[in-house]
Amino acid sequence: MAALSLLTLCVAAACGDEGGARNNTGPPSINSVPQTASTLPPEARIVDSPDVIDRPGSAIVVIYNHGTERPQRREDCDAYHNSVPPSLRRLRMERLHVYKLCSETLEDRDRPTGNYVYHRVDEIAEAIARLNALGVTAERIFVAGHSAGGWSSLMAAIEHGDSFNGAIAFAPSFAGPRDEINVYPRWRQEARPRQIAHMKTAERMDALVFAYEGDPFNRPQELRFLTETWPDSVQLVGYDCNGPGHLTHLRDCREAATRHMIATFIESELAEARPQGQ
Repeated sequence: MAALSLLTLCVAAACGDEGGARNNTGPPSINSVPQTASTLPPEARIVDSPDVIDRPGSAIVVIYNHGTERPQRREDCDAYHNSVPPSLRRLRMERLHVYKLCSETLEDRDRPTGNYVYHRVDEIAEAIARLNALGVTAERIFVAGHSAGGWSSLMAAIEHGDSFNGAIAFAPSFAGPRDEINVYPRWRQEARPRQIAHMKTAERMDALVFAYEGDPFNRPQELRFLTETWPDSVQLVGYDCNGPGHLTHLRDCREAATRHMIATFIESELAEARPQGQ
């Protein structure tokens, strides 16, 4: 994977010299360089079903997994906080589709705490299988998500890493806010360490992860284990938009830079998967 391992406290390409951050995102893409309207590819097409993807054999598909407000209750997939973030929705790339996967999973009280994450991983695997049946190959499939959807996207790499190209996670978390660690100890004291240990068993993790300083769930420092475990294939980007916290992905003060980094990640993953000479 071409992406670097880093913790960027000021997103590259948005900070300038005053921010002190180097631009680690590689050469400019069409998502960061102004072009005339006639030369721009279309923005990503958002779909609710893989069956409506046009010419799936040549499509690039990002499976977007929304968050989970309460794992014991069916999630409202159309709620604002479950929207596809602008940085992904406005991404301009030929044949790009974002498949918004609506989760139907619930936490099973008879199983270890946090089991709903594994149910969500199963849903991701089923969605990938549907895409494969339509002719979308693994190298053209990416998984993405916010909060529990982002965490589940990373967990999918444990058993299904060969079935998709890479993961894009916004504020990945699943075990509740940090200040509730003693209120609901089964979640952050038991389930979270257990799932981190399981996640680390993944043979490989190709991921672009966005974390936010004001997030009450996981800040960049709570996710540093990702770059410590996979220093050459996980890129961890952290910053603070002074307010949005866990929903920074929807009210991103550095949306253009975020979009550029996502485009660069997808393009580099596709290039690496492409046979030489093509």
